[in-house]
Amino acid sequence: MPAPPDRRYREIVPLARLVLDGRTALPTASVNAGASVLFAMTRIWEEYVGDRLRECFPDCAVSAQHPIELTDSGKPRTAKADFVIHQAGAPIAVFDAKYRPWPGEGPGTDEIYQLYTYARRLGIIRAGLMYPSPVERHASLTIDGVAIESYGVPVRQVNSGS
Repeated sequence: MPAPPDRRYREIVPLARLVLDGRTALPTASVNAGASVLFAMTRIWEEYVGDRLRECFPDCAVSAQHPIELTDSGKPRTAKADFVIHQAGAPIAVFDAKYRPWPGEGPGTDEIYQLYTYARRLGIIRAGLMYPSPVERHASLTIDGVAIESYGVPVRQVNSGS
């Protein structure tokens, strides 16, 4: 009988958090080179962010890899937002999971353009960027009525006995 999903992944969560925190479980000296281990860490991070968003918006639907039409005319162009939050069937917020550490100086211009475009195309005024961070963080900016929030999502070591 296969183990329940939460038990099956219990051992991978500490490793994922170790990697996201910028540490390693493998030897780093050239004489002690360890075997390579490959995980789709961006996918693991997106799943983690999706779970956090579902906790933060318990009465809403969270749509992953939500298509967004970018053009009104000419060649059709579609992007995919990592997450769109829907309430009563209508979008209310868009979030993008960034797989790199909290940006000390704030999000890059390209990230701001991306989230602003997504929000405008969806007709909403709330957008967010989610970064791994050792502690909870928050920053915000507003562009033409669109609030773009940056969140540092805590990624902590998990005890193997929990």
